[in-house]
Amino acid sequence: MKANNRLTKAFKHAETVTFDKNSKFIFFSDSHRGDDSVSDEFIRNQNIFYML
Repeated sequence: MKANNRLTKAFKHAETVTFDKNSKFIFFSDSHRGDDSVSDEFIRNQNIFYML
């Protein structure tokens, strides 16, 4: 339950960031760039990380 309490506290004290249709954000998670092996999760999703 400690993790839940920490997450709740972080959420309650988090900064609010406003954005509109002209805002640009990049959300990069804990996905690891892969090596094109069978267990590589990145290669199948690499297009979502390309920037225009």
